[in-house]
Amino acid sequence: MSKSIYETLEMAKKQYHIGNYDNTIELSSQIMYLKSYQCSALYLIGKSYLQLEDYIMAEDMFTNLVLFSRSSYPYLYLAYIHLLNGRYENSIQSCIYIIEDDEENWIAHLFLGINYYKTNDIKAAVNMFWSVHTLLQKDIHLVIYFLIKSNLKLCKYDESIKLSKLLNNVVENEESRYLTNNFPKIYTL
Repeated sequence: MSKSIYETLEMAKKQYHIGNYDNTIELSSQIMYLKSYQCSALYLIGKSYLQLEDYIMAEDMFTNLVLFSRSSYPYLYLAYIHLLNGRYENSIQSCIYIIEDDEENWIAHLFLGINYYKTNDIKAAVNMFWSVHTLLQKDIHLVIYFLIKSNLKLCKYDESIKLSKLLNNVVENEESRYLTNNFPKIYTL
């Protein structure tokens, strides 16, 4: 029986990667109640609901996953969902929780910066965006984009012009692809 459970999980992963999110949810639901596979199933279901833009169900899955997982990923996805829904204070709290556990989690710093930007705490936003840059030691398109927007709000036009020139030269990298694949609406915030 264990082999068929493993096969079901693998099929669910394949369905997710080819974009069949409803099939992913259906397959993962079949094994969700088995303790040894619960985290994997909840994670796949939550990510599938995110792709389907059903944020209520996605939030429910990641909230449940918090109960079973020691990983910071459920909190990261909850921070993202709160950010998408304009619940910035909740998102900020999730980001802070992650950073307290893992100071080098660049995505939590990025989300925290976007939250600060959205709540008009521009100086804190700039600090977070620079911390992402420092943690990765490379340029990421989204970080530079938000730095430009933040500096324009701070009326630092010279800095914005310099960053705009840099933005044109930033190539897609592994981190940018990771953001796009896992947090599909991140570039629309």
